[in-house]
Amino acid sequence: MSCESKRQRLMSPSTMLSYNLSIVLQTIKKHGPISRADIARELQCSKSTISSSISTLEDLELVHSVGSGNPKMGRKSILLAFNPTAHYFVAVDLRWKKVNLAIVDMSGHIHSDLSYQRTNTNPVQLIERMNDGIMSLIDDSGIPLTKIEALGIMVPGIVDTENGIVRYSSTLGWDDEVDLVGPVSVRFDKQITIYNDANALALGEIWTGCGNQYPHLAFLYTEGGVGGACIYNGRIILGTNAAAGEFGKILVTGEQGPQRSESLLSLPNLLAKYGESEPKEMEYEEVVRKAISLVRNGHLLDSTLKMIDEIVDKMAQVVVGIIAVFNPQAVIINCSYLPDPEAFLEMLKVRVSGYLPGKPHRTINLLQSCLNDKTEVIGAAAAAISRSRFYFVLQDMENQNMDQNYLVSTV
Repeated sequence: MSCESKRQRLMSPSTMLSYNLSIVLQTIKKHGPISRADIARELQCSKSTISSSISTLEDLELVHSVGSGNPKMGRKSILLAFNPTAHYFVAVDLRWKKVNLAIVDMSGHIHSDLSYQRTNTNPVQLIERMNDGIMSLIDDSGIPLTKIEALGIMVPGIVDTENGIVRYSSTLGWDDEVDLVGPVSVRFDKQITIYNDANALALGEIWTGCGNQYPHLAFLYTEGGVGGACIYNGRIILGTNAAAGEFGKILVTGEQGPQRSESLLSLPNLLAKYGESEPKEMEYEEVVRKAISLVRNGHLLDSTLKMIDEIVDKMAQVVVGIIAVFNPQAVIINCSYLPDPEAFLEMLKVRVSGYLPGKPHRTINLLQSCLNDKTEVIGAAAAAISRSRFYFVLQDMENQNMDQNYLVSTV
């Protein structure tokens, strides 16, 4: 690495602006309707310092006036409020044999949604049906196309976000690369972003979920397998090959020696070990149904108790690895098939505490995901926002490692 690359650099004007926009917008969202003078007092700066940011937010229609204040002395002040319906995002959540579509506003509120069963793995037919669904969703919503800013698609598998390509997806049955953005852009002339599903969901958590107070967090996602994401200062860590956060590849201790966590925690493996059915003779959909039924409805069976204990143990080993290496402020767990998430988290905390060394002290802050199967489309919308001109909406700068009382002058 050259000396030039090691030098400290000043914050660029665009970074200054996004930082300021985030701080001012968060203040308006938290305290609005609020006047310019009160925003300045809240941020301990002059009105001239915030004027540029407020003007930009007004130009973007993210902030609008909602009346006037009535001070005891002096002229009335204009009150500002956040305008969440200024722009919308189309969100697409590709799942095992299911596609979820939604239109989401700037606050993460779902205004319109549509779901349908996916009947085949052919990418051409899947994309064509998805395109039809997107246009039907927009037409039925009554929202003008001009107010829709962008589209986000979250895909289970290896995703090349920069080039709009799905490299591989076992869930969708795609063994070869699929150009996803190209065919969609023919019908939808807006910015289109595709993201790995775990990364998208992690962004959704920091936007509207349990992660908005934690700029450094890890997200552990277990659906059919195991995936995850790491976020530092509110941004996804993609890694050199865009493969960071692949927690399913972490080796954990099993009865037959070290194995990948995604193998030991997969529903087919758990059903084969603790159920009365043979997964090899069943369709994957039936495997999932029977495994979830065993966990949720067989709580009095010894086999189910052993199965839950194994899930706790293997997941605890993954969490310990995450905490030891990344040391995040929080680890958010999204495990949709558990019958009692709160009880599970308590068991997981105890097991993690037992596996971690006493010193040095490490924070063990495990949280249950705020996104469920009806709101996971928020992740796709967050992915779209993260690469749009409104990316600063996702960032809560108050919780990042910067001086909270410092508003950078861009004038």
